[in-house]
Parts: sequence; C-alpha cells; structure tokens
Amino acid sequence: MLSVAVRAAAFLSAAERQRATRFMRQSDSWRFQASRIFLRTVLAHYTQTCPSQLNLTIEEGGKPVLCSSAVDDLSFSLSHCGSSVAVAVGCGVMLGVDIEGPPRVGLVETLARRYFAPREFCDIASLQGEDQIRQFLAYWTLKEAYGKAIGTGLSAGLRAQFDLSDPKGRIYKINPHGAPDPAWGFAQYEVGHQLCMSAAWKGGITLAKLSLFHVSVKISGQARRCLSAGDVTFATIPVNVPRFTD
Repeated sequence: MLSVAVRAAAFLSAAERQRATRFMRQSDSWRFQASRIFLRTVLAHYTQTCPSQLNLTIEEGGKPVLCSSAVDDLSFSLSHCGSSVAVAVGCGVMLGVDIEGPPRVGLVETLARRYFAPREFCDIASLQGEDQIRQFLAYWTLKEAYGKAIGTGLSAGLRAQFDLSDPKGRIYKINPHGAPDPAWGFAQYEVGHQLCMSAAWKGGITLAKLSLFHVSVKISGQARRCLSAGDVTFATIPVNVPRFTD
C-alpha cells in the first residue's frame, strides 16, 4: 500500500492539497485526502480516466462536481462519518448518499422533536434503546441523502417526510398531498454495527444500476507530516443486506 501522502501527490489537485492544509488536526487532513483519493479512484473506474486527470470542482455548499466527464450524465455523491466514507455513483439521475453514526446520548428525541414531522417523531418516540437510535438514523440519513440529491443540503431534506411502515420494507417519500411520491427511489443499509447509509435518487434508476461503496480509513500511530506506508489503509467493509430497499 502506498501511503496517503504519496497517493495525494499523484492523485489530488492543487486545490484539494491546499484544502487539506487548512484542517486543525492532522488526522482530519489525512482522512480528507484519503476520501478524495477513494472518490477519484471510483470515478476513474467509471470514466476510464486517470484519477489525477478528473476535473472535480466544488459547488456552493461544498458539493463536489465532475466536469468534462467522458460518461454522459454521470452523477455521484460523497459522504463522511468519522473514518468512514460513502460514495454513490449513478447515470442520468439526481443522486445523494449519506452515512451517519449514532448521535450523542440523549439527543435522539430532542432532535426528532425539533426537526422531524409529527408522525416521524411519534414513530421514534414509540421505540427505545438501539431500536430507537436505528430508526432515528433511518430517517436522518434519508433526509440528508434526499437533500444532497436535490442539491440543497439538509435544510430542504429535513422538510421532506418519509414513510417507513411498508411491510415489504419499501421506503416512500410523502408528497405535499400526503401520498407516496413515485418519482423517488431509496435504499438503506446497515454498515457494521452502528452506521447507517442511505441513498436517494430520481430518474428511474434501479438498484442494479446504482453503485454504492463504503470504505473505512484507518490511521495508526502518531499522525505526522509524512506517514509511511501502512500507517493509513483503506479497508472496504461489506454492506449488509438492505434493511429497506426499493
């Protein structure tokens, strides 16, 4: 394994390397660089382009966008949670992905009461312990993924309402008239023991045409200016069977 420092020099743009220097903690800088290396590696596979030659720009709000792609209508979304990184890739769709871990103890019902629809809050309040946390993450990651897909971020995502009560496990976004919105598709996965990953898309895509990736970036030893080979590794973690799926 080449170290992140070596890969960053070969893969990342000058703007990305400059951004990496702005983090207060060195470990956060390494994780940022590792996530961009991972993203470029995935996109290079689909575009048949060298990772360093991908033209990634940042939209207002921080969303990375691929310019001048050899693949028409390629869309992707990136999400971070600690040392975990999630990437979703699709074609001809609006697409968003989010990965989250449990919130701080005692915040589940407080956040749900403040930001969720009354029906969603009642659903969460009816549960306890790990079941409550799991259901909270189910709603939260769906809202985040939807907000990313439409390009507005969490502010609009929190206003979206979801129905998770389908006995077959289908996820529905509820439209303003209170009915399921057939234009949107959703998938949700439990990653490991405590992480939840959700994807949202619009454009008729099926799960067979949607690629989801999760990678865990492990940093060992004392973070220093130049990590040696083996100090940073990319460990792909298999995604469990979907908890909810379209």
